[in-house]
Amino acid sequence: MDRLTDLGTLPETAVKIAQKRGFSKIALNYQSGNHQFEKELEAIIVSAYLSSKKFSLKSKHATNAELTLILTLQNADQMGLAEEHVNTALAIAKGCEWARELVLLPPNLKKPQHLAQQIFERFSALPDFSETLFPRSSLEAVGAGGILGVGGAGEPVLVKLAYTGPQTEGKERQRIAIVGKV
Repeated sequence: MDRLTDLGTLPETAVKIAQKRGFSKIALNYQSGNHQFEKELEAIIVSAYLSSKKFSLKSKHATNAELTLILTLQNADQMGLAEEHVNTALAIAKGCEWARELVLLPPNLKKPQHLAQQIFERFSALPDFSETLFPRSSLEAVGAGGILGVGGAGEPVLVKLAYTGPQTEGKERQRIAIVGKV
């Protein structure tokens, strides 16, 4: 069995090297509590997921050779934490994949109304999310001249996503704001 011995550079590079050498599997010893390892694990998963996808205007979901990640655990207690890291990395990878799909949309489909519809479809089924759409009339009413000016003659839209998340007893919710333009 051939081995890739030097993974000491960037995790993304390790995935590319493994794929170029024809490997179909990467095996890692899971190291719980090691923050650096956890971040590298997430980067490897995101990189492996995205590099297994071929994106083009003709076929944005064509799949290349898959790369399997094998995590060896030192004890069964690590299973929950390992699953949490893998699920977080997959959520990041799928978000990146969605962003790629939106970037590859033809310009005639990148109108604010279409993008707002994509956002609603993506988030409406998720728990703890609420969506609010602010059409031109609402933007005019609050004097959102910057958004209206960028929208020009088109139909500008502002989408507000709110994530409440589960309440943890005894902990105050952290407020995070992300602002973007559609």
